[in-house]
This record gives sequence, structure tokens and C-alpha cells, in this order.
Amino acid sequence: MVKPILTYGSEIYGIEFSDILEKVQIECCKYFLGVNKSVNDSIVLGECGRLPLCIEHHVKCVKYWCKLISMTEDRYPRNCYIMLKRHDEIGRTNWVTSVKNILYRYGFGFVWISQEIGNVELFLMSFKQRLIDCNTQNWLEALGNSPRCDTYKQFKSMLNPEKYLFIDIPFYVRKSVARFRCSSHKLAIETGRHLGISRENRLCTYCSVVFNNMCIEDEFHVFFKCPKFNQERQMYIFSWYNGEQNFLNFCNLMQISDESKLKSIAFFVTEIMKKKDVDQN
Repeated sequence: MVKPILTYGSEIYGIEFSDILEKVQIECCKYFLGVNKSVNDSIVLGECGRLPLCIEHHVKCVKYWCKLISMTEDRYPRNCYIMLKRHDEIGRTNWVTSVKNILYRYGFGFVWISQEIGNVELFLMSFKQRLIDCNTQNWLEALGNSPRCDTYKQFKSMLNPEKYLFIDIPFYVRKSVARFRCSSHKLAIETGRHLGISRENRLCTYCSVVFNNMCIEDEFHVFFKCPKFNQERQMYIFSWYNGEQNFLNFCNLMQISDESKLKSIAFFVTEIMKKKDVDQN
């Protein structure tokens, strides 16, 4: 319901990147996931498998341009286009200038030069795929450049919606999984960031006090290592999982697609989040 509203009429205004509209989409995704507004935007887009709206905006602009150049010269829209193109040629920036810049930016300048398109449908498919590829690369770079995404980028490399968002689990369980994956939680790795504590000192209080074991409290630690969750781990994970408890396998479990196993992971993560929320209150 949100996307059609945010792309309505973008044939005209979609020539420019709209930070406001992109923020609306991101805020909607955060609301849907149930995570804090401070969660990294790239993580949220990754969980929901959402591309920037500018892709749809640009495609609709170029699609309308294709329609204009195919019109006969007795049509008013065609005459307006010819006028705008002449203005562009003498340096007067307008809508046509922006369409030209979009085509050149993504490697389709030759189409602008020729002002002709053979198979419009095939061209638009190629153009849209180019935009998707470029923006996916930008998303991966954003994940790589943010310290907050250090764990997330290890198990998320494809911009597709996560399966747990669509399986039959209660909303509070889905929300817990989203918070766990998106670093919208109260583990020391995240709370320590806000307190200015260096990463190596964001320790698990339970392990350091009870066992004098100085372990960083991150997602991997509470999922596989922390004894505080042994009972829940045995109930939800070790009843079917017997592999090594290392970071690689943790990442593999975060990518799992089997619905029954995914549900077990979801309920285990929910128990972790419940205990951590109680500890912080």
C-alpha cells in the first residue's frame, strides 16, 4: 500500500532523488519490523528486501520519455518535449535535462543520442536491472562501511526479504527476531556503543561475574555460548542441531530457510530478548 503512494506521479518529479520519500519508506519498514528508529537504514532495507524508491521513480520517468519520443509530432506532449529539448540544448535546465543525465549516468547515453528505441519493453528491463545492480552495490558498500553492520553483513549479502517475515509466528516473536538481527537489542555490543565503551570491553555481565570469563556479549555469544541460555538453547536449538558452535555456523543458521527450524530459532531468540530486556529494567 505504501509504494504506490510514494511513486504516484513520479514520471514528473522522479528525475531527482527524494530523501524525504526514501525516509518514509525506511520508517515504514522499521515500523513493520518493530525495531528502533535508530537502527541502521541499510540493515532495515536488507531485512525487508527493499530497494530505494528512486529506482522506480527513474524507471517511470524514462518510460514516459520513451512514450514521448514515440509520439507523432502533431501531439501536444510531443511538441512540449521538442521545446524542452531545444531549451536543454542551449543550456536551460529542465525535465529533459534530468532524463538525459539519468540515461548517461547509468550507461545509456547512446539511447539519448539516437532518440530512438527499438524494443521499448526490453530496453526498460535492461535499464531497470542496471539501476538495481548499481543500488545493490551501493547497499553492500553501505553495510561494509558501517561498524554497526559488522555482524549483520556476515550473514546478509543478498537484498531479499527474510523468510521469517512471512512464516506463521506471533508478531512479538517476529519482532524479537528482527530486533536481534538488526542490532536493535540490549546486548552489551550495542548498549556499549551508545555509552562509548570500546568493543573489547563490551562484556557479558553474566559470564564475567559467574564464571570470570571475559567474553564480548554479541549476537553470536548469546546464541551459542552464554550459559545463561543453556536451558532454552537445549529446548529450541540442540534438539535438532548438532553442528559445531562457531561463528560460521551461526551465520548459516541466520540464513536458514527451513520453516520448522526457523520457527525454533525465532522462539529461542525471543527467549533471549525477554531475559535481556528484564536484565536492563
